[in-house]
Amino acid sequence: MISMKQYFNQSIVVSCCAVTMLLACTQPTLQSDDSQRNGGMVHVPAGWFWRGLSEETMYRFVAACIQERDAGEDCAGWFRVATPRNQVWLDAFWIDRLEVSNADFRQFVQATGHVTDAERENKGAVRREQDGTWGWFMVDGANWRSPQGADSHMEAGNHPVLQVS
Repeated sequence: MISMKQYFNQSIVVSCCAVTMLLACTQPTLQSDDSQRNGGMVHVPAGWFWRGLSEETMYRFVAACIQERDAGEDCAGWFRVATPRNQVWLDAFWIDRLEVSNADFRQFVQATGHVTDAERENKGAVRREQDGTWGWFMVDGANWRSPQGADSHMEAGNHPVLQVS
């Protein structure tokens, strides 16, 4: 039996795989050198897509969370935000084939002087336990250089960047 956290992490991996397959299916003629010519980005054409969870799926996630949850976690709240499931029209867009790394974002900031919302507001949303409850909390000093708060440090340069907007 896997824990809720493992199940949720597996769901995220499956979702990422589904997005990757969607990208591959929507661009059957995309060649690997096309991505390099476009700065490592791929084009996603406009179209309808399903967003969110069905009520049935949400209830399964909530039930599994309650069974496996850590004390204080708001299982219903976690998944309620993903309902209702509905179709949404999405305009065409370009997306990076890979996530933005800390090193890439640092280079971008040095070249442009960009300041993130978390830096401007001197706080960012961090998932952690606080007063016996797990959730997303605004933490002073959390930004891309210190993603968990003022006393934290970012991961290695090749890790995905956090706290950016």
